[in-house]
Amino acid sequence: MLPPIFGDFMKIKQVSWRGFGIPFKNPYSTAQISATIRYGLLIFLRASDGTTGVGEASPIGSGSVAEITSAGKYLEKFSVTLLNQELSSSSDVDLVNNSEIPPTIRFGIETALVDLLGKLLGYNVNKDMISATPALPVNALIASVSPKQAALEAKLAFEAGFETIKLKVGQGTIKQDEALVAGVRNMVPSDVKIRIDANQAWNIDESIKRLNKLSSYDIEYVEDPVTPDCLEDMHRLKQSVSVSIAVDEPLANRSHESILKIAENADIIVIKAGRLGGIKPSLKIMQLVRNLGKEVVVTSSLESGVGVTASAHLCANLGEHNFAHGLGTTPLLASDLLSAAASPWQGNFIMPTGPGLGISIDGGLLEKFSLGPQGKVT
Repeated sequence: MLPPIFGDFMKIKQVSWRGFGIPFKNPYSTAQISATIRYGLLIFLRASDGTTGVGEASPIGSGSVAEITSAGKYLEKFSVTLLNQELSSSSDVDLVNNSEIPPTIRFGIETALVDLLGKLLGYNVNKDMISATPALPVNALIASVSPKQAALEAKLAFEAGFETIKLKVGQGTIKQDEALVAGVRNMVPSDVKIRIDANQAWNIDESIKRLNKLSSYDIEYVEDPVTPDCLEDMHRLKQSVSVSIAVDEPLANRSHESILKIAENADIIVIKAGRLGGIKPSLKIMQLVRNLGKEVVVTSSLESGVGVTASAHLCANLGEHNFAHGLGTTPLLASDLLSAAASPWQGNFIMPTGPGLGISIDGGLLEKFSLGPQGKVT
């Protein structure tokens, strides 16, 4: 993603990390969790000249204090291998093949390295791609159990310029799911796309029954409809419903061969860099599934603007954007941690153009929402 630094080198002199907890504006509810706070972790890499790169190693989903505390311990252990390395590119640190490091931490370290190198060069990590795609279409995300609240949020999202709405389902009965979807569909124009995410809440029979019922509401696609033990029955599901199928959670911790097998019975592959272990492994999987003729949607993992922006740079590599991406999630939080919040504008994520990732941390906001582990190694 970056040209090498010719005729010079730099060394990482300090690795530090800081936990945070940012309240959700409204309770965040899915088939698996209900949360009021998003817990996360930022990673900072400081070079010899004081230049600092930032990455995010937040847990998938809303996270917990225990998860970010554990992440801090992994970082403390791994940081000694980063110190004093002479780096000419982010490839100088092998993260892809280091299975001892959890995927979210690999993503955070890789992102911080890329940001650091870009800042040292005065070069945006995706300069060429940004010039071709300065804005990425994104969906609004609604995770409310109340049909009335979901409908209100859909109305506000449409008024804010979103043309695609993603709705969390699978939290109750089929009647509750239908009430949720119907409320949103009736609140927005018919050309607004609605996609749903069941977070693997249903078995195959439930999936078929519910999707055939919900298909009358013109569903763009359903994400992760079935439980992990039903993946072998995905072919049956695909043959039994008219709704397109997307997969996300089943891709974690799998070989490329296994991912391709799952992709055969899906229409859309959802890429979360934090789940897959970073930008480089995500790019590889994107290439593999596109070679199968599958569509790709890049989403955040509810990170702050740091992780969302990193995923946006990954997304810019697609070139074509036939579906809105899941990068409009920072409005779910009471605040971002950036000086200029990574919030969508009129249904689009505007790519930052500054050096590195093109972002900067607001120290006051980080201090305000600081929570849990903090540490540094020099």
